[in-house]
Amino acid sequence: MGCPVVLFIPNLIGYARIALGVAAFGFVDNPLVFCALYFTSQGLDALDGVCARACGQTSRFGAVLDMVTDRFCTSLLLMVVGHQTAPQGGMPVAAALVALDFISHWFSMYADTLLGGTSHKDMSKAGTPWILQLYYKQIVLFVVCSLNEFFLLSAYAAAFGGIVALPSLGDAKLDGALQSLAGRAIPSLLPESGAPDTALARAFGWVLVVSFPVFVFKQLTSVVQLWWAAGRVAASDAAARARVKSD
Repeated sequence: MGCPVVLFIPNLIGYARIALGVAAFGFVDNPLVFCALYFTSQGLDALDGVCARACGQTSRFGAVLDMVTDRFCTSLLLMVVGHQTAPQGGMPVAAALVALDFISHWFSMYADTLLGGTSHKDMSKAGTPWILQLYYKQIVLFVVCSLNEFFLLSAYAAAFGGIVALPSLGDAKLDGALQSLAGRAIPSLLPESGAPDTALARAFGWVLVVSFPVFVFKQLTSVVQLWWAAGRVAASDAAARARVKSD
């Protein structure tokens, strides 16, 4: 008798990710500890898939565990950022993004299960939108998901005075334009003007600015994924009804 699926090495990594994620939110008022624990949890996400393939321990259980772990960590972080930016209307935006993330992934996984697919990440199916084919390429998926998490972590850190400083582009006009653009795109996430100019603050600032377009791109892919998966489920219903009528 082989090792039970629930004890597969990649699934043990998944349990560790959950534990680290839960622990991180116990330190939500300590940004450095929170970021360290949360980043470690998300970093292990790159390891479980590699381990599953290397050990021959891929499983549907592991795929679901991986997805729900990603969803719960990202969703809780979104709600924290939403709470931090509530006076500026951040909570409804955060709630909408949580709903989009959950619903799009649930529809995608259900569509694949219903139609006999092997993975919601398999984009070889006919009619797959090009943006999803691009997004689910392994390297693109890794980069986009990583920068998405980096943006949220930097947005979270920006709520703590002195932790984030927008980077300087070496020109007063360019710096002013960046400040203005960031103020429109991510209001309330900008640091106070008196924030200390430290290497850590500048690093968070660069991450906040560079990762924002990728964050927007990921939300776009979630919209397209929901639209496409919901359409596949509806088409399956229509086909089933047509077969009943023909009988």
